[in-house]
Amino acid sequence: MATALSDGPGPLVSRLALFRFMNTSVNTSRRAFVAAALTAVPGITLAAAPRSATREAIERLNRRFEEAHLRGDAAALARQYTADGQALWGPKGRVTGRTEIERLWKADIGEGGRKALLETYEVEETGRWAYETGRFRVWDAANTLINDSTYLEIWKKVGRDWLIHRDIGSENRVKH
Repeated sequence: MATALSDGPGPLVSRLALFRFMNTSVNTSRRAFVAAALTAVPGITLAAAPRSATREAIERLNRRFEEAHLRGDAAALARQYTADGQALWGPKGRVTGRTEIERLWKADIGEGGRKALLETYEVEETGRWAYETGRFRVWDAANTLINDSTYLEIWKKVGRDWLIHRDIGSENRVKH
């Protein structure tokens, strides 16, 4: 889990600054000493970074995605994309627009009955844009793992809604 230095409710040092410090060429013992010294100062603690509202919204959308996938509802999956969204995976390599994305998902999921699980690794946001990295797994009706992939989603805020603008998947099919 990412950590940040905090002094009460406000951050003292950003997660990025701490990350940069912990990943510099400074030797391990010096980094450990600095971390220990900072935690010894009264009022300063190493605390887990708060979950962002954007990450929570994207994770809620991922649960809806999983439900639609299980039902075989390609139209519901396509509605999670922007009007000019792109899926950069599948036999064509790239499809654009909700109609084509729906066709792609319909060909991939069929009539349903396959459980999907999306595991979010990271979400970063800047204004109307966010990206998400994660893992995508699918089990068939016999509960056999058939897909274990990673993905990168570029999300766009349209009005009050987060929609997938670019969907980039690794398509690692499990071999049996």
